[in-house]
Amino acid sequence: MAFTTGSPHCHGIFWIKNAPDVSNIENESEEYLADVLNYFSNLVEAWNPIINPEQANTHPCRRNYSNVEDFEEDLAQLLHMVQRQVCSENYCQRVNRKTKKKECRFKFPREMQETSSMEKGDSEELEFRPRRNDPNLNKCNAFLIQLWRANMDIAPVISKRALLAYFSKYISKCEVQSKSLQEIFTTVIDMLDGDVGAKKAIHKVFMKSCAERDIGAQEVCHSLLRLNLHSAGGRQFVTVNLSEKKMENETFENETHGKCTLEKYKDRPNRLENISLWNFAKKYDMSKFQEVKRENIVRVFPKLKLNVQDQIANEDYYKQQVLLHVPWRDESQIKNENETWEEIFQVNELNDTITTLFKMGNKIVVEDEYESSENETSDEEDGDILEELLSSRLGPRSEIPSIDLGNRNVDTGYDWKSSFEKYQQYGSIVDFENYIQKMKKPEPQLEQNVNDFPNVQLSTDQQEIINVVTQEIVRIKTPHPTDNNIESTKRIIVQGTAGTGKSLIIKYLTTLMTKELGTGSFLLAAPTGVSAVLINGKTLHSVFKLPRKTRKFKSLAGEQARDLCNMMKDVKCLILDEFSMIGCNTLAMINRRCKEGTGCDEDFGGLIILLLGDIKQLPPVKDYSFYSKTQQSLLGKEGKALINNFQKTYKLTTCHRQAKDRGSQRGTFG
Repeated sequence: MAFTTGSPHCHGIFWIKNAPDVSNIENESEEYLADVLNYFSNLVEAWNPIINPEQANTHPCRRNYSNVEDFEEDLAQLLHMVQRQVCSENYCQRVNRKTKKKECRFKFPREMQETSSMEKGDSEELEFRPRRNDPNLNKCNAFLIQLWRANMDIAPVISKRALLAYFSKYISKCEVQSKSLQEIFTTVIDMLDGDVGAKKAIHKVFMKSCAERDIGAQEVCHSLLRLNLHSAGGRQFVTVNLSEKKMENETFENETHGKCTLEKYKDRPNRLENISLWNFAKKYDMSKFQEVKRENIVRVFPKLKLNVQDQIANEDYYKQQVLLHVPWRDESQIKNENETWEEIFQVNELNDTITTLFKMGNKIVVEDEYESSENETSDEEDGDILEELLSSRLGPRSEIPSIDLGNRNVDTGYDWKSSFEKYQQYGSIVDFENYIQKMKKPEPQLEQNVNDFPNVQLSTDQQEIINVVTQEIVRIKTPHPTDNNIESTKRIIVQGTAGTGKSLIIKYLTTLMTKELGTGSFLLAAPTGVSAVLINGKTLHSVFKLPRKTRKFKSLAGEQARDLCNMMKDVKCLILDEFSMIGCNTLAMINRRCKEGTGCDEDFGGLIILLLGDIKQLPPVKDYSFYSKTQQSLLGKEGKALINNFQKTYKLTTCHRQAKDRGSQRGTFG
C-alpha cells in the first residue's frame, strides 16, 4: 500500500490462512488452477462500480469509514480520485528498449476484461489479471481501500522469483544524486520568461530544492540509530571488478591498501587451481582460502549485457563471462592472439553455465525492458495523487508541476470558515507575524508563593519520598541533630512510567526546598532540552559544562571554575529527570563536577540527589547505560559504582492520568 512516493507508505506481505498452495502452480491441473483463480478473484480486482461518479462535496480521503452511508458510491468516488493511473513523461513514460517507443512502465492503459484470468506474462510465468472495466485503474481490494482511504496496490503472490525480485529491488534501491542550488537556480531562470516576477522564481527554486534528496529517510533513521545499512544474514559481500582500468593496474603502489579480489584469485594456492573466479568469490574466504559455511554475495562490475546490434561491443561481455567462469591465472592461459572471446565462450559452453546459475537464483532481477531516464524516480507505486504531493515522487531533475492552489476539489469543498474560527483565539495575522519577536522577549518574573504546595492527595509511595527528603532537609537545617541513629539518605532513585506522578514529586520538592532552604537551594536538570524545559530546568551539559566527547572531560579552571562554585554555593539538592538517558560516563562527570563546585569529597559533593524517570525508556547516546555489564573506561566504571551506591529506590505504580476526571494529579499539573 502507498500514499505517495516520499511520504509515509508501507510495503507488506499478507499471509492468509487456508489460502491455496501456489508453490508448484506451473504443474497443477486445470481444475486446481480454476480454484486458485476463483479464490484470488474475490480478493483482488480493478473494477469501479460507477465509471463516472458524481463529484463529492467532501474529498473521499477525508471521509471517515464509520460515516459512509452509500458504500458503492463511496468506493466509486475513492477509486476515481486516488486509484487511477495518470501517465506523465516525468513519472512513468519510458522508451521501450525493443520497440524504441515511449510507453508507460506500469503497462497502462491495460486491456479490459469481464472476468479474472491467469496467463503467462513476459517472464514466461503465470500472472494474475483481475477483471477490469477501467483501463487505468490499479488493482485493489474494495474493503481494504475503503478502510485505508488512500491509494494502494495489491497482487497475489504466485511466483517465488517475482517475490524475490520485489524484495531485492526495494532493499537495494537508492536515491539519485541531486543538483546543487546553483544548478537549480540556473535551470529555473532559463525556463522562465523575462517578465516573470521574482516571487514565482523563488517559489520554483524552493519547490525544486524540496524535491532534491540525496539520502532516503530510512538511511537517515539507520544512521541516527547506529544500525548497519545492510545485512545479509551473516553472508559477506564480495566485489569483482573486471573493468579494463582495474585489470591493467594489477598491483598497488602502497601495500597497505591490501589486495583486491582479482589479485587474491591469481595468488590462490595450487589446490584451488581448477576453481573459477566466480566460485572463488562466492564460496571461499579469501583471507584463509577456506570454504565458507554460507555462500558470499558476489557483485560484478561493470554490468555488461549482449547487444544484438553491436557485435564488437559484445566482446567485452564474452570476455567478462570467460574470466568469471573459466579457471585462469593469466589471460594468456585462456586466449591466443588469433582467438576471439566469443569463440572461447562457445568452446567452454558457458551458455549452459550461465543458464544454470540463473535458475539457481544467483540472478533474480530481470533486466528492465525500458531505458532509464534522468527524471526517473526510485519508487514505483501506482495511483493518482494530489498535485501538491507530486514533487515527492519525482526525481531530482524533474519539472515541478504548477499547482492551482485554492481551486482544487479539496480546496473548494473544505469549510474554511469553521477552521478560521477555530484559530481566532491565537490572534490575528499581525499577531502571527510578530510571534517570533514576542517569544524572544523574556517573560516577567512572577514572585513565587513558597506556601503554594500542590493541592492534591499524595500516594503512599509519593509521601514516603517526600518524607525521606524532608528528613534530610531537617538534617541540613540542624547541623547537630539530637537523633544520630537515623541513617542519612541522600541518593534516591524514583522509577515510574508516564503518568505515575514524577512531575508532581518534582513540583512538591522544589516548593519544599524553596520554603525551607530558600531560592537557589536546588538544581533541576535533564539530558535533553525538551525534557529540561518540561521541568523548568536546564540541560546537564549546560549546568555542569560537560563536553560532548567523554575523552575531553577535565576539571574546570579559571572563570569557569569560579562560576561553577558561585552557582552551587547554596545548592543542597540535585534533581535529574529522564535518568534513563544518563549513562555511566555522564553520571561520573556529574559527580566530579559536584565535588568541584561544593569542595566536598563525598559522592556528588554531599548533595541530596534524586534520579527520576523510566529506565525502560530511551537509552543514553554514545554512553553505557546503568544496566550495562561492560564498562570500558575509568569514568564508566566510576559511574557504575555510583549508581550501585544509591541508597533508596522507589517504584511508582499508580497511573494518575487515568483518573483525571476524578480530580487527579494530572488534572492539576498536566
